[in-house]
Amino acid sequence: MSTELSYLRKQMLKTFNKSRNSLLAGSLILGLPIILLHIYNYNPYTFHILDIELRKIKTETINKEDLIVLNSSKLSNKTKKTIITNKDKELESKVIDVSHRILFLGDSETERLKYPLNAYCEANNHKLEAVFTWYSATILNFGFSKKADSLIKKYKPTLIVFVVGLNELRAKDLEKREKAAKQFRAKIGKTPYLWIGPANYREDEGINLIFENTADEGHFFLSKNLKLDRASDNRHPSKKGCEVWMDSIASFIRASSVYNFKFEKPKTTDVKFKAKVIMANAAKDKGY
Repeated sequence: MSTELSYLRKQMLKTFNKSRNSLLAGSLILGLPIILLHIYNYNPYTFHILDIELRKIKTETINKEDLIVLNSSKLSNKTKKTIITNKDKELESKVIDVSHRILFLGDSETERLKYPLNAYCEANNHKLEAVFTWYSATILNFGFSKKADSLIKKYKPTLIVFVVGLNELRAKDLEKREKAAKQFRAKIGKTPYLWIGPANYREDEGINLIFENTADEGHFFLSKNLKLDRASDNRHPSKKGCEVWMDSIASFIRASSVYNFKFEKPKTTDVKFKAKVIMANAAKDKGY
């Protein structure tokens, strides 16, 4: 009898040890990832698992409204990469209290886009100094002429906003346009800038890629996939379309580590326009 009890005791002890080991193993399996995630959450470094890079997103940098806009915009992978996780910088930059003097340059797209841009400037203590609307212009005009040079020299902006490309969606002479794009980029020099791609009404032949590759990383906003209301010509964004366009651009600015200034959405777009407006027509004056 004692032998049987001893045997049963050993079996029960063995079963208990197995259960305990299983419980410990289960705790490790479930608990270890939680512990690692907790450590990662409070660690400023980037981790690599095989070929996968783990990088944190600062939730205070990208708010819910911006994520909705960005996710609905169908931006290029390169643009999304700039917004969500800059390759060379963590999204650690703080919004600083700075007032920019802005020079807005571009083709006819600037005609309506300047109004919501002005509203954003007024709401965030920036000054829209001047707007240069060059009707029918392409990157060839801006790159090969001296007009941009003289305006930059005259107004001495602390931020240049540039939009072009609607008139060259069908262009196939991309080497020439790439040369012009590089020359325009050289004109900007060290002045902070935002290069906005055209609001495509059709697929382009590669002009957006030229602009994106010419601009410094994080300085190009791809507009081509935005769903924008169009004016009667079915080409240019309407007043409403430009407001949506500007909201998307502003979300890009707020979410990117490149731009660390305040650029919140204004409560109203009904703002007095004070900037100097300069106009030219590339059909009569190509500038070079």
